[in-house]
Amino acid sequence: MDKLELKASLAVDDAGTITGNAWPFGTADSVGDIITKGAFNVAVANMPMLFNHSPSDLIGTWDEVAESTEGLTVKGALHMDQPRAR
Repeated sequence: MDKLELKASLAVDDAGTITGNAWPFGTADSVGDIITKGAFNVAVANMPMLFNHSPSDLIGTWDEVAESTEGLTVKGALHMDQPRAR
């Protein structure tokens, strides 16, 4: 792999609150997938925040998940008692 692709634009504060755009609409990723509006219309709140998508590595909880005009907008909290979340 010769490059790392980051699509998310997230911000986190010292308390572990994380907010931002988790996935933007309309641009192709490294394999050509393009996510469009409507792809996340069933997104729900209180979703687990997983490190590397691993169910055994919970690092937080997404409290708000919704589509915006830009993409998938999220707000959540890192579990600051977990070393990887810190």
